[in-house]
Amino acid sequence: MKSNLGKKVLIVLTLVTLTLGPTFAQQDAARVLARVEQQVAANPQNAAAIVRRAIRNNPQLAAQIVSKAIEEGADPVAVVAAAVQAAPREAASIVAAAVAAGGENINIAEIVAAAVAEAPREAAEISGAAIEAGGDAAAVVAAAVKVAPRRAVAVMDAAVDAAPAELAVIAAAVVNANPRRAWAVVLRAVERSPEIADDIAAAAIAGGGDAADVVSAAVKAAPQQAAGIVAAVVEAGGENVEVAEVVAAAVIMAPRQAASISAAAINAGGDAAEVVAAAVEVAPGQAAGVIEAAVAAAPGEQEAVNAAVNEVFAGNAPPSPPPPGPGATPPAPPVPGEGPAEAPALTPIQEIAVAGIALIAPVFLQIFDEPEQQAIIEQRLEIAQEILLNIAESGGRGAAVAAAIAEVLDDLFPASPTNGA
Repeated sequence: MKSNLGKKVLIVLTLVTLTLGPTFAQQDAARVLARVEQQVAANPQNAAAIVRRAIRNNPQLAAQIVSKAIEEGADPVAVVAAAVQAAPREAASIVAAAVAAGGENINIAEIVAAAVAEAPREAAEISGAAIEAGGDAAAVVAAAVKVAPRRAVAVMDAAVDAAPAELAVIAAAVVNANPRRAWAVVLRAVERSPEIADDIAAAAIAGGGDAADVVSAAVKAAPQQAAGIVAAVVEAGGENVEVAEVVAAAVIMAPRQAASISAAAINAGGDAAEVVAAAVEVAPGQAAGVIEAAVAAAPGEQEAVNAAVNEVFAGNAPPSPPPPGPGATPPAPPVPGEGPAEAPALTPIQEIAVAGIALIAPVFLQIFDEPEQQAIIEQRLEIAQEILLNIAESGGRGAAVAAAIAEVLDDLFPASPTNGA
């Protein structure tokens, strides 16, 4: 009997809890919000402290408490900072509530900066929420990235999810806020929308990104768009862009596109001889195509183009290429026995340098353990290996050093893209 009675009591209590629980919760929330409203109205200059205390006791009501405080005249920036400090995981909803409560009189960029300062790991979520609540995408990401520069790529991703049509503008704003992350930002942006790679690259240049970095990242993500990317960057950068560097960066990432890249750079205003020299130095096997494309783009520069190519190949390479035209053949290979001499052995100092790289390189992947940082390191290593292998083909003591370092990187990072994994 006692056992049955106990079960019946438990069932009744459960039913009462399920029936009246939500009502009690609503009443409790109403009391909390009424108290916040009263206290802020009576003492608005102390609103931040009031909000912080209320949220610590009722974190599930964070957004509502912030909204109520702002409606009562509290400073939105101070309130948001206090609220996010008390409940950092609620940062996105807090920001959205603040933007909605503040209306047109609120500075959303300042709200975002205040929230990110208190919860930098939530920078992406905060940015997305602010944009969805009506904030200007460029202003929001700029504010977030300035406070949390390491979150640049994540912030851009969240912003583009909230406003996909503004990808190029968002990328430019992120690069402008943190130019050092231009490579990673452009790579990710072009991966998301390769069809507008040239627009993204041009926007990143306008945002202050390094031209070579921007082109390298964009071409890596969309190699078939290499020519358009180079043309867009050269035109967007104007006199501030070193065209030869841009061409070299593009050809490193897409050597088979060397001819079209060179033609695009020349048509955009680059000097034909400098463009050809940069392209052929990086991709000597594409020399014939590069020459033909360059002369087609700048017919009056054939002599200068040929001279530039001869200078690149001077010493241990093919003879002067014939004038391009229908049926033109690539430069002849060196005569057997007359090729470049075997690369000299490394000096003791150079051997120490190579050994140092072997010891130091693995440490980077242990120190920078965040996925975003890992990705950047791996991307940079891939570029370094490409450059080293190109230098190694040129001969001389520098080639020996480059080959040795490239071999070390191959051994240390066997899963890198350059190893075909």
